[in-house]
Formats: sequence, structure tokens, C-alpha cells
Amino acid sequence: MNLNRCQCGPDTPFPKREIGGWCQPDLAAAKGLPRDTWQNPMEHTGNKQPLPWHWVFGVEAAREQPEIGNTVDQIDDEVTRGDTLPWCFANMTATLTPVDRRPAQVCAMDCPAGVGNAPNCDAPLPGTFCPNQCSGSGECVGGFCSCELGHWGADCSLSSATRSDDEDTSKTIPKKKKATTESSAVTVRRRASPLIYIYEVDSEFTSGQHQKRKSEGNCVPREYQGYKDGSIPLEPKETSTSWYYSLEITFYEFLSRSAHRTLDPGEADLFYSPFATACFQLRYNRPSPKHWAGALKVPARSFGVYSQWNALYQREIAKRIREPLISKVRAKRGYHVKQLSDDELNNLVDPSKLSPATQFDDLSDHVFITPYDEGACYLPPALRTGIFLTHFGNTGSKHARSATAYTPDRWGMLTRPNTIDNETIPDLLNGWRCYDPAKDLVVPPWNRRRYKEDDKSDPKLWSYGRKETLFFFAGDLGTAEGIKESGPHASEDYSLGIRQRVTKHLRDRESEGFLISGHMHVGYDEAIGKSTFCGTFPGDGWSGGILTYLKYGCIPVIINDGVDMPFQRIGAWRSEEGSLGQGWEKDFWQTKPEDANDEAMSAKIPSAETLLEYARFSIRVAEADIESLDVLLGKFTDAEIRSLQNEVARVRQLFSYDVPDQPFGVGPTRPVRYHNQNSTAATLNQTGFLADADRVLGGGAADLAQPGVGVGTFPNPPWDAFEMIMASLRYKLELRKERRDVD
Repeated sequence: MNLNRCQCGPDTPFPKREIGGWCQPDLAAAKGLPRDTWQNPMEHTGNKQPLPWHWVFGVEAAREQPEIGNTVDQIDDEVTRGDTLPWCFANMTATLTPVDRRPAQVCAMDCPAGVGNAPNCDAPLPGTFCPNQCSGSGECVGGFCSCELGHWGADCSLSSATRSDDEDTSKTIPKKKKATTESSAVTVRRRASPLIYIYEVDSEFTSGQHQKRKSEGNCVPREYQGYKDGSIPLEPKETSTSWYYSLEITFYEFLSRSAHRTLDPGEADLFYSPFATACFQLRYNRPSPKHWAGALKVPARSFGVYSQWNALYQREIAKRIREPLISKVRAKRGYHVKQLSDDELNNLVDPSKLSPATQFDDLSDHVFITPYDEGACYLPPALRTGIFLTHFGNTGSKHARSATAYTPDRWGMLTRPNTIDNETIPDLLNGWRCYDPAKDLVVPPWNRRRYKEDDKSDPKLWSYGRKETLFFFAGDLGTAEGIKESGPHASEDYSLGIRQRVTKHLRDRESEGFLISGHMHVGYDEAIGKSTFCGTFPGDGWSGGILTYLKYGCIPVIINDGVDMPFQRIGAWRSEEGSLGQGWEKDFWQTKPEDANDEAMSAKIPSAETLLEYARFSIRVAEADIESLDVLLGKFTDAEIRSLQNEVARVRQLFSYDVPDQPFGVGPTRPVRYHNQNSTAATLNQTGFLADADRVLGGGAADLAQPGVGVGTFPNPPWDAFEMIMASLRYKLELRKERRDVD
């Protein structure tokens, strides 16, 4: 397996030790005479300059390099004198003096996926992430499933008994030669609408990135740390990671083993293309500068992600939708695909350069997960008609621009020609595409529900009515003076200035019931449980605070004008405005977005109806009223507060994902039944749970022993966020049918 990692190599005592990008030798800079600045390498690593060869591989290895061999002996520093060992020779487990440890301080980094004992990186971890842990039918190789004989797919969940002749398996490399079948077989599965067909895309867009991730916990939702007796790893234990953007992975996992998956594209209601967008943007093979996204062409990361999305379309989707079976099925349903010759298909040009009549394929039956901070802003025009499941529902009615304070992520630089580093960047995005309520859906970011009996997120353990803290918020406050750990952001543009204004208004008023704090590493959940209202503000785009508030019974106070929250609205796909994925006229958007008139922008936003009634379980405060927040919250009566809290208890389940653990090496567990011994069905009803206390966990995210008849729907209200997404997509299908019937 080639991970494209720079390691010390077999001629050193630690052959698999990683060499970070800031420590990789720069031969070009060292040609000719030695550089005087190498006398203090620490100064250079601070500025991301590489180390000299001998600081990494040693003096003897440097002498063998033709460019520097004649000059290394002219250098007088702590490595050439023998006072300090080079990075690839320093024994990091020994007791070293501060000077001896300098290579560690400069070069120490995490190990690649599946490997532990940093910095030596010479011990395999007891387990590592793979999609669905290869379903128990393959070997997990640092994020990639090498399937056993007779199994295939990105997660080895498909077998020769379930393979359809129309499936393209060329992108999934099995461990052994696959068996073939003459026809597809019917799998014993529960089936529910909508039925979704999953493309098996090139591993470069999925597991290939998992293999090259920076460290074990990057880009993936879980890791496996073994219980240890001394230094001996025992049974791997699954733990959640802190990767915020995990839905791009977990959605694939849930869907691939759910009742909504179909292997027959002919019966699919929707098509889904898995792609690790945020992983590529942030953690793809860092820190090696030749392989991670941040080192791609200007303008920084956003350009690289745009290019990667475009490659996904050109190499995978454009060709799949033109395959005979899929093309025939979709044509009968009225989906337009522009005509391309074989040569054009193999060398796709920028679709924006084509004539308007053939410019875009109709992908309104295709689902894409876009979990990055501001959602689908970096998608190329070719994908604009797809359905984006996003975490940030910025309609642009108030903030018709990038909402991040992080310069490399400001996608506005892609919406009009720019000159950056003496290079002209054209108008790549060709209009607004972050979020269009006429076709897209805002969904909760990945987070897990808890099942423990003593879990304080259980509504029966909440206190109701006005609590000891009236309003609570803790986290990044834009680096507020005098408040500890209130950063790291310091720009006034961070959070659109909202967190800073709230902090200025309510700080140092704890005696009045207003608790504003920097990051709380201990007692955060408990503080939420003791608070009546909790602040829900943007960060550099979306923020996941509302998920925790709902878990612990705190009423969200949403301050973010013109931004839809998860499941707030839903619209028909075939609306005149939404069909192009713009939301309003391109010329209006591109002229002066910073001076956009609220009424004019609102008039152009496609119509969408209410899905969840947020007014029943949250408070929405206009940004203009932030300085009146204390007065507004003080007016709520105890009865009004209790009513909101009861609704919080009823909707909380829709904002978290309820799935079984996935023990390493055996694949996902089957659904289990959870029964609360201490609660009656009536009590569960009162606290917002379903009356069926024995409800199967997993929300349609796992097969059942007994299949249903035909294609049905789940009889009860959605149990978790995954079920709610499926129910919302099904409703979108109904809206589209209604519009067609009317037309």
C-alpha cells in the first residue's frame, strides 16, 4: 500500500517514522554552499522552511547526496558536532536532554492511519476505521476495504449473490478474484421509500483519502483504541472522534446497510455519490505539502476542492448518467442530459463555456453531502442542480456573501475574476450555489445519541421551568478581552460579529442569570442542563451547538438572520427558481452582494414550506435586537418556558443519529432493542419518546431479520436524524409529483 508518506526508510533505526513537510530536506535550497541560516533550524521550521539533509538523515547520508556532499563537512552545528542526533536516529523513548530532544520538538507528528507508537510509528493499532468495518467480509487496510472472495463494494457489503449486472465494480479492488453471477438476486431486506442507488466511485474520492489522512482521528467518525495490559493491546474499543464533518462518511455507512438502498438503478428514486469533501479540504495527507489540498493552486484550499468536485463529476457522474440503463430510466422520468461525443465525455470542458441549452445535466435526482463550514459553496456549475444535504442554510437574504473569517475559505474569490499571486482566476462558480431552499435540505451534523440508563440527556431527568441560569453560551467569543479561552478567532468578521456583540451585551452578568464563558472543558453538558436558554450562533459558517442544547433540554436562542436551521424548510425541486440551483439572478448576486437589499433578495428566494416548526421549541432573535436580548428573554413566563421545553423533548431525537456500534473486524452489529425498565409507555409519551419502548434502534439504518412486503414506509414518526432525512426526501418526491400533476 502506497500512502504517499515520507518516512525515514530502511537505512535508519526507525524506518516507518514519519517526516513532516516542515522537516523534509530541501536539496534545491542546499545546492552549492551551506546556508548560514541552517545554524538555527528552529527559526526555519517556525516559518515552514525545511531542515537541512543532515538534520533529518544524518551526516553520512548527506555526504552521499551529490548536491551537498562536498559542503556538509563545512557546517558547524549541533548535529555535525554530534551533540544532537538527527531525526531519523533519535531514540524518542530514551531519556534525553533538552538539546538531544530538539529533533523531536521540530519533527514530531502523528502516525498514519492504522499505525501507533508515535513518533516511531512501528506498532499497528488494534483496529482502525473502514467504512462499515468492511461488513465483516474484508480486511481493513488503513481506511480501505480489501474484500474477501465473493464480496465487493467500498464496504464489502455486496456479494456475488446480490450483484447486479449493471453494477460497475471496476473501482473496488477485491482481496481475491471476485466470483461472477449471471443475474442479480433478490436480497432479503426490509425496503422503504425512497429507494436510493449508491454509485461505487473511484477510491480516490473516498477511502483513498482515508488512507492518506493526517492522523487516526481525522476524516473519520470513530477510532479503535485497545484496552492495554502493560504494552499488550487487547480487544479494540470503539470511540467517537471529534471530526465535525463526519456525515460525509456516516451517511454512506447508514445508507449502504439501510432499507432505503437498492441495487437496481431502474427502481431508484434517487442516486447518491459518496465523496469525502471536507476531508480533502482539511486533512488529506497533511502535512506533506505535495499531497495535501492547501498546497494546490491558488486561491488556496477552495480552488483545490472545486477542482476535486469537478473531477468527481467528469470522471464518475457524467459517465454514469450516460450508461444505457441509467440513461434510459432517467430519460423516461424527464431528466435532461446534455449530448456529448465520446471525445467530449473523456475530455470534458468547463460546462459554463457550453451553450445555455446544453450547459447543465439535470442532477435533481442526485444527492450530495456537503458538510463543510458553508456547505456547497465550492461545487462547480456542473453539479448545481443536485440536492445538497448541508449544515448551513444561508439563503443570502441577509448575508449574501461568504460568512467565514478564514481567508482561504472565502469562496467569494471564486465568483468573479480575480488576480491572485499574479495568476488570473476566472469566475469559477458562475453564480450562487451554497444553499437553495427550493431543492436542498439543511440536516444536523453527525452526532450520536446516548443510550445509558443514567444518561442525563434523558428528558425524564431534566428540570423544567425557569432554571438557575437564564441564558448560557460557552465557546469561541472572538477572543474577548478578560475572558479565558475565548479564542482562537480574533477577527471582527468571525461569526458575522454576532458572538462578539452578545458577549459585550451579557458578559459579567452571572448574578443576573447570564453566563458567558470561553471554552469549558469540564462541566459543559451540566451547565447546559442548568440553563433555560442557550445561544445558537454561527461560527465560520454553521455551528453545532443546537445539537447539545436539545440533548440536555436547553431552549435554543437562534441569532443568524436569513439562515435556515436543520429541517426548517423544504421545497419542490422543479420550481423555476430552484432548477438552476441559483436561488436568484446571477447578475443581481454578482454586482454588489455586500450592498444587497433585504427585500429585493427575499423576493427572489424560492418558495419553501415549513417542515419543523421552530417557533414551538426555540426562540429566533433578529441580529438587530441583540442588545435587547436580556429584556426579550426576561419576558417569557414559566408556562411559556415549559411549553418550549416539552417541545424540545419531542424533537430532540431528530437532531442526532441513532446507530449501533461497529466492533472492529466483524462489521456492523444487527439492530438491538432498547427497553427502559424504569419507564412506562405513558411516561415515554409525556417526555417525547415514542410509545413503543421496544423500538428498533438504528432508524432504518440496518437490515431486519424479517423483510417487509414490497416497498413501504416506516409506520411511526422519524426516530432519528437519518430517518428524518429519508422522510424529508420522500416528501420532496411527493412535492415534485404534485407539481408535475399540476403542470
